[in-house]
Amino acid sequence: MRARYLPGVRWPGWLYVLPVGATFLGAYLLLGPARLRPAVAARLLAAESSDGQVRSLRVVTLARLDRLEEPRAMKDLRLYEGDRLVASAESDEAGVAELVFDSPLDASKQLRLVAGEQLLAEGRLTVPSARRPDEQPARALAGRQEGELRVEVALSRGALLPPFREALELRVRTAEGQPVEGVRARVTAVGASPEEQTLELPRGEGRFEIVPEAQRVELEVRAELTRPGQAPSEPAPSGEAAGEAQPAPTRGSYAGTLPEVLGGVWLDPSGLPEKARLVAPSPRRVTLVSLHDALGRRGGAVVPLHEDPDGFFRGELPLPSCAAPPCSLVASSDALELGQSTVVWPTSPTEGLPRAGSLALALDGMPGAIALERTRVKRIRVGAITGLSLSAAIEVFLLLRARRDSERALGEQLGAALARDAARTQRRMVAIAAALVALVFAALIAVSLR
Repeated sequence: MRARYLPGVRWPGWLYVLPVGATFLGAYLLLGPARLRPAVAARLLAAESSDGQVRSLRVVTLARLDRLEEPRAMKDLRLYEGDRLVASAESDEAGVAELVFDSPLDASKQLRLVAGEQLLAEGRLTVPSARRPDEQPARALAGRQEGELRVEVALSRGALLPPFREALELRVRTAEGQPVEGVRARVTAVGASPEEQTLELPRGEGRFEIVPEAQRVELEVRAELTRPGQAPSEPAPSGEAAGEAQPAPTRGSYAGTLPEVLGGVWLDPSGLPEKARLVAPSPRRVTLVSLHDALGRRGGAVVPLHEDPDGFFRGELPLPSCAAPPCSLVASSDALELGQSTVVWPTSPTEGLPRAGSLALALDGMPGAIALERTRVKRIRVGAITGLSLSAAIEVFLLLRARRDSERALGEQLGAALARDAARTQRRMVAIAAALVALVFAALIAVSLR
C-alpha cells in the first residue's frame, strides 16, 4: 500500500540500504580479497657433497597459481640461520639467485629465507648424498669393436657441441688391455670436418680434432700395426721360441655415433683457468653456471650473454682458484640442470670425465606458501559469508517489524475513520431532526394563522 493511504506508516531506510550494501560488499570481498592469489615462495637447490656440507645454494623464486608456475624476480633476499644473517642476494627475471657462504652451512639448523618482510621458505636442508665411485660414467665412448686390436675413443673434455672444435683421444690396446706400439689409424668422421685424417701412434695413443657440422656424427677408426708379425710392446722372439710364437694382432676398428649436446653452451678453453668464456650458438639471454670441485658445489652464477658479430652469444665469468681439484663447470638453461642442453666442462686437468654433483631440492617453501594463501582466502570468505548471513537476518527482522508497525497503523487509521463517520452521521441525524422540528413548528404556525 502506498504511503498516501497510510500516512502514519514510515518504512525504515535500512530496508533498502542494507541489502544493497551487503550485496556490493559481498561481491567486492568474494571477487577481490577473497580470490585466490598467486602463492610466492622459493625453492633452495643443493648439490651432492662428498663431506655432506653445503657451501652454496641456488635459490629459485617463483609464483604459483593453481598448477601454473612462473618465475618471479625478487630483491632483498636474505637467508638466516636462526637469527644470524648468512647470505643475501636478489633474483633476476628468471627467478634465480646464487648464495655462496664463507663457511659451510649446518644442514641440521633451521633456515629462513625472506624477501623484505615476506617469508619465502623455512625449514632444514635435505642434502643429497654423493654418488659412489662405481656410479661414475665410463670415459670411453660406446661403439662397435672389430678385429684383434681394441680401439678406444673418448672425448677429451667430455662433451661435443656443434659447431665448435673439440679434441678426441684415441687409444689402441690388445684384447687383454696391453698397450701396442707402431700403430697407424685412419679416422673417418661423417658429419664433421675434416672428414678423413690419418694418425701415426708410436705408443698406441694419440689425439685428433674435429668440428661437428651436423646433428649426427658417425665416427669410424681403423687401426693397424705398421710392423705386423710381432707385438711391438714386447721383444722379438728368437730361436725355437720364434717358431712357437703366435701371430700378433694386427688390426682393429671402432664405429659409433658421437654424443652431441644440442643447444648447449660451449666453454672456450682459451680463457682457462682464470676465466670461463661461454659461447652459445643459438639465441640465449643468460646461462646458469655451477662451479664444482672434489668436495662438491662451491658456487654458481647467472651469466648474461650478448650477441657478437659472428652471430654467437658470449659471456664471461671469472673463476676462483681450484683449491680441491678436479674442478668443473656446469652450464645449463634450467635451474635444476636436468635439460638435455646441460653440459659439464672441466676447468682443471682431470684424468677421467669431468664430474659434477647434480642439483636436488633441499628446501621447498611452496607448500607453506600455498597453505598460507588458502588460510587467508578461507578467513576472508568465512567473514564475508558470516556478514551476508547476518545482514539477511537483520533484513528479515526489519521486515517483520515494519509489517507489525504497518498493521498497527492500519488498525489505528481504520478506527479513526470509523469514529469520524459515526460523528458525521450523528451530526446529520441531529440536523435532520432539527429540520423536522422546524417543519412541524412551521406547519403549526401556518395552521394557527389560518
